Amino acid sequence: MKTAGQYEVLARTCHLSALLRGRIRPDRLCLHKTLLPVEGAAAEHPAGGRDGLNQWLANRIAEKRPKRVLDLGCGFGATLFALAHRMEGEFVGLTQSAFLVKTAASLAEKEGRASELTFHEGEFALLTSLGSFDAMVAVESISYFDELPEAARLLAEALRPEGSLWIVDDWLRKPLPDEHADVRGLCESWGRRRLHTVEELEAAFAGKGFQLVENRDLTAQVPAFRASASPRSGWLRLAARRLPGWQLRSLAAAYLGGRHLDRLYAASLMEYRCFHYVLP
Repeated sequence: MKTAGQYEVLARTCHLSALLRGRIRPDRLCLHKTLLPVEGAAAEHPAGGRDGLNQWLANRIAEKRPKRVLDLGCGFGATLFALAHRMEGEFVGLTQSAFLVKTAASLAEKEGRASELTFHEGEFALLTSLGSFDAMVAVESISYFDELPEAARLLAEALRPEGSLWIVDDWLRKPLPDEHADVRGLCESWGRRRLHTVEELEAAFAGKGFQLVENRDLTAQVPAFRASASPRSGWLRLAARRLPGWQLRSLAAAYLGGRHLDRLYAASLMEYRCFHYVLP
């Protein structure tokens, strides 16, 4: 519940920031990380910024013209909106935030795409009740599963034969002890039990019959990877404990977790990867 509540607060903060700047559009409402550009490799890697990843994924997913697409942990639906601008189909988003569902549905209505884009609130296990899909995408959401084999099972049940799955997320380069300062700090701040390695992801999905098509390393585009270790975050830690109201404490904890993640990237202990799977 902590993760869902924290995500709700982050969503409202992002929306308020966009509102103050007069930018309430799907391409301006992205909750995943900002990426650095890669010169001369636009087709192989996402463009810089936050929407660059959405556009890159939409282009690649659209190549097979899937009729029905699910975004697991859809945020404001930016990836689905980008895909709907490229092709016809049915695009479904699932998120734990009621505010995100309401906002994404409103954006779809304003664009005249309410019949194409639908959004649902609920735990990720709800996806098996939403029918089957030709393609699925999960940006910074799969790593929140405590057990990756369970995530692979849920996705395998909902993906049609020959369907495609795209996963973009943060993964440990190698196992680290739970008592590692930044591992412990990130998990405590974001309400997670543990962090997963790339090898754990690959083993879990291979075990459910998924075949790996591509494993693309996007780590060099993560700003924190090119930076020195972030400064101490004592004031954020204090704010996460002492600010009045759980919303403010949750927001401070969210940023504190981000600092710990940045430190892991700066120490070359974390990777940002895009996996493309198919299910025969």
